[in-house]
Amino acid sequence: MHPPLDPRRIELLDPEVVAMLKAKSPAEKLGMAFEMQNLARRVLFSRIRSQHPEWTQPEIDDAVAQRMNRGER
Repeated sequence: MHPPLDPRRIELLDPEVVAMLKAKSPAEKLGMAFEMQNLARRVLFSRIRSQHPEWTQPEIDDAVAQRMNRGER
């Protein structure tokens, strides 16, 4: 169970950022989501590779896929 949200800890978005995001087309928003996922995958790949230098590329790829699919850290 999650603790209740504390309104003092919620960061508000800058109105200019909100306006910029609203102005984007659905295709642009989807492109941004794919870019964020790609960045997360690359960061995770680098982290796993540095933690397990003895692993092969396929082993690292499998570990990245498992963690991305299950949301593990």
